[in-house]
Amino acid sequence: MSESTIVRYRPGRDPKPTGKTDWRRVQAMGDDEVEANAASDPDNLPLTDDQLDHAFRPADIRAIREAFHLSQAGFAKRFGLNLRTLQDW
Repeated sequence: MSESTIVRYRPGRDPKPTGKTDWRRVQAMGDDEVEANAASDPDNLPLTDDQLDHAFRPADIRAIREAFHLSQAGFAKRFGLNLRTLQDW
């Protein structure tokens, strides 16, 4: 499979994709090693202060949720959000 291949996954219909991540290695990393690996990844450069100032900020979630006529739990489930995160917003 090439890097440009798009893989569509439909939960409950398709088998769960398998990843190539060595999770034991990741979990064994210390904070300094995690930071060093992240900083060395050219596709994952740290955001500048200006970029952070203009980063995503949740909109009026309540208004959006009410427009969809959904409870907090229903909204979280529909959009794949953690209910507690939604409540914190």
